[in-house]
Amino acid sequence: VNGADNLIANNFVEAEGVGIAKGISLQANGSGSEIVFNSINITGTDIANGIGLEVLGGNNYTVKNNIFANNGGGYASYFTDTIRGDFNYNNYYSTKQRLARIYNLDYSDFNNFQTVTGKEVNGFAKNPFYSSDSLLQMNQVLLNDVAETGTGINIDIEANSRGASPDFGALEYTPCAQDAGVNEFIGLVNPLSVGSQTVNIELQNQGTNVLTSAVIHWEVNGVAQPSFNWSGSLAYKENDKVAIGTYSFAGGESYKLIAWTESPNGSADCNTSNDAAKAFDMATPMCGIYTIGGTDPDFTNFTDAAIALNNAGITCPVVFEIRDGIYDEQIKLYEISGSSATNTITFRGENRDSSLLELHYATSNPSNDFTLAITGSDYISFEDMSVLRTNGINSILIQNESNYVRFERCRLGNVLSPNTSVDANLTFRSNNMEGFDLNLQHPDNSSAGEVIVENNDLRHL
Repeated sequence: VNGADNLIANNFVEAEGVGIAKGISLQANGSGSEIVFNSINITGTDIANGIGLEVLGGNNYTVKNNIFANNGGGYASYFTDTIRGDFNYNNYYSTKQRLARIYNLDYSDFNNFQTVTGKEVNGFAKNPFYSSDSLLQMNQVLLNDVAETGTGINIDIEANSRGASPDFGALEYTPCAQDAGVNEFIGLVNPLSVGSQTVNIELQNQGTNVLTSAVIHWEVNGVAQPSFNWSGSLAYKENDKVAIGTYSFAGGESYKLIAWTESPNGSADCNTSNDAAKAFDMATPMCGIYTIGGTDPDFTNFTDAAIALNNAGITCPVVFEIRDGIYDEQIKLYEISGSSATNTITFRGENRDSSLLELHYATSNPSNDFTLAITGSDYISFEDMSVLRTNGINSILIQNESNYVRFERCRLGNVLSPNTSVDANLTFRSNNMEGFDLNLQHPDNSSAGEVIVENNDLRHL
């Protein structure tokens, strides 16, 4: 939206893919526009460029009765400036709790977001439980009959009357009678503590009948845990915190949890779209030597290892011994908690032969053109492995003030440290880069610290 005084109402917007995926973008000339009763679903996997609502400028907006959901793990909303306008009665949801980014600060707690912005007094941060990625019928009872009236939008996307008590989103919703579900896991935050923990969920009565019983099933990393038989009394729209069991989390592991309900009031569930909640990319801190790939590894692939590093960090030096093979993955490493000159991170080929081990991303992805991105990472090394790229340009992208990054005895494609970043203390030693570029740039008048380029094969074919 880059024109003034527009009306955007009653739309399903779904954006997917591996690159930029945005729902509604309000730009500098969009002042005075009204954004009401829209259902947004971002399923794109780029967590930095996947955004439900983006506000880049303009003022005097009216943004109400929308659902901004990011099921790809990115941001529900993104603001580059002060929030200017009437923002209220909206629902924000991200599978990785990225509810908002404002002034380069992330907000995962909705109460904090409300306090800082002074907006969304009547807003929510709940899973809308869309019927599918593209059929954006919400199935969340808490968003039923609570939208603001008086917007002038009296029908929904299918021309149904909105009535005196409209619902959030583009399509009206009618709850059924016997319906229960799990809204979310409560209290699970990264990094997970090592050892036994009580696992809590929010049980939601999604139906119009009073909920008196339900069976709650749950899994950790695909392994079923003992079911929990709940009994009590929850009226329409009520929910309750329920301890469903305990689990012992091991050190240096990544975890995916799912919990779902069955048999509300001993009957069949009349709507299964709102039964289950997931928590993923959870991890415990790492310390020591781990394996990647092959038979019975600590981590199946680079992606799982990166999840653990990015979300939980390290407490002592960490080494990944990587088994031979071709790993078709795209990896981004951020600033890793606990890394230091003492607590270093090393990825190295187990057989010390770079020709036997390839991290090789083959998907075309112009907005994220790399196989390995080192984004603010410090004290990290790569040894005896290949990092290559097809259907793109850059194999390695070093950015966001990464420091003490080392590649040794590796086979590498194009390497770029752009002049928009200040990356320092970079070492490239005894690598084979025949036919490719090593392009290390810096802004004018900035110091790169010590850069070592030594004994590499940099011949161009």
